[in-house]
Amino acid sequence: MPLFRDISTPARGDSASTCIEWAARRDPVGHRVHLAFGMITLFMVPLASTPATIASTILFGYTLLRAPTLWRTWRELPRTPVVISVVLLFAWLACSTAWSPDQAQGVRLLRGSRYLLMIPALLPLLAHRRLLLQALTAGILFQCGAQFVDYLFGSGTVGGGLSEHGGHTALWYSLALGFLVFDRRSGIGNRWIRATLFVIIVLGLLMTNARSALVGASGGLFIALLVDKLMRNRGLSRSLITVISLSLVGITAAVAVTPIGDRIENAWVALTTPYEGGEFNIDRTRPLWWRIGVEAWQDHPLAGTGLGSAAEIINGNEEVEAILAQSPDNHSVARDDFHSTFITVLVESGALGMILLAGWMVLLAISILRNRELGMILLTGYLAWLGYCLFNTTLFSGRLVAFSSTLIGLSLVRDMTSCIGLREAFRPSDRGVRDDPNQTGGAHE
Repeated sequence: MPLFRDISTPARGDSASTCIEWAARRDPVGHRVHLAFGMITLFMVPLASTPATIASTILFGYTLLRAPTLWRTWRELPRTPVVISVVLLFAWLACSTAWSPDQAQGVRLLRGSRYLLMIPALLPLLAHRRLLLQALTAGILFQCGAQFVDYLFGSGTVGGGLSEHGGHTALWYSLALGFLVFDRRSGIGNRWIRATLFVIIVLGLLMTNARSALVGASGGLFIALLVDKLMRNRGLSRSLITVISLSLVGITAAVAVTPIGDRIENAWVALTTPYEGGEFNIDRTRPLWWRIGVEAWQDHPLAGTGLGSAAEIINGNEEVEAILAQSPDNHSVARDDFHSTFITVLVESGALGMILLAGWMVLLAISILRNRELGMILLTGYLAWLGYCLFNTTLFSGRLVAFSSTLIGLSLVRDMTSCIGLREAFRPSDRGVRDDPNQTGGAHE
C-alpha cells in the first residue's frame, strides 16, 4: 500500500484549510504521526525545559521532513499580520546584537526563538485543535500530580513540580483553565469531571507560588468570561458559576494561609522600592533593575544598547556594586535581564523594538478576538501572558516563546482563511480530517 495517495493538487488560489485537508489526505500515515508528535510536544512543553527541548526538536525535525507535502499549508503565513510582526520583532532583536557590548550573550538569548517553529509545525494539525488542547491539559494535570507528590512525600513545600521555574509552568495553566471553562465540546467527561479538573489545576497554579502568573491567569479567566458574555450574549451554567465562585473563594483563602500570600501582600512595596528601613532588601530588586534600565535607555533611545547588554549595564552600575559589597547574600542582584519584557526590549532594542513589540501584541489580540471558536480560551492565556510580561522577560526562554507561538498558531484557525470569506474554516466533512474524536462518521484520530 503506497504511503502517498495520488489526489488532485490544490490550485494556487485555494485556501489554507483546503491545503491542510489535502496534505492530510495525501499523506495519511505521516499526518497521524505528525499529530502524535504535536500532542506529545504540547504535553511535554509545560513540564520542564529538557522534555520540552526533546519533544519540540522531534516535532520540528519531522515537520521539516514533511515539508514537500506541507509547504502549501504555509503559503498564507508570510501574509499573516501577526506572523509578520513577531518575525520582524525577533529580526530587529537579532540586528541589535551588532551594537551590543556582549554579542555572544545576545546570540545565546536568541536560541529561544527556535520555538517560533511551533507556528508552522502546528498549522497542519489545526483540524485537530481540540486534541492538541486536550494533550496540553493532560500535561498540566501531570505537572499538578508531580507538585502534589513533591509536597506530600518530598520537600513538603510548594513549587513548580518538575519545572525548575514555577512561573514558566504556571503560565501554561491559564490555557488549560480556559479550555475547561470555554470549550463545551472537548469530550473531557461531564461537567462535574471538568469542574474537578478545574479545581485541581487551580490548586496546582497556587502551588507554583508565582504571583504574576496567578494574578494573570485568574484575571484573564474572569475578563474572558465577561467578554464572552458581552460578545455572545450567552449565560453561564449554574454549575460553572458555582465552581468559579468556590475557586475564587478558595484562591483567596489559600493565598491567605500559604507563602504566596506574603508575596502578594508585599507586592506593591516590592515594586516601588528595593529598600526597607534604609537597608537593601534582596526580595525587592525589580524596581532597581527597572530604574537602571530606563536610565540606560535614555542614552540610547532609538536603537537601544543592543541585545545581551543587560548584564553589563546592571552589573556595572555603582549602586549594584555597592549592594554586592554589602553582603554575599545579595549576589542575585547581579542579573542578565531587567525582569520585564517591556523594559528589556525598550533598553536593548530601543523605541523601535518597543514599537514592534507593541504592534505584535496588538495584532495577536486582534487575531485571537477574531477567532470565534477558540477566542475565549486563547484570550485567557493571552491576558495571563500579558500580565506575566510586565514582571518577567518572556522572549528568550524557549518554553515562554513556545507559549506565545502556540497562541499564534491556534488563533490562525480563523485568521488564515477569514480573508477569503470562509465561514467554517475546518468544519469536519466526509472527505476531510475530523475535528472531534467523539463525533460519528469515522473520525480517525
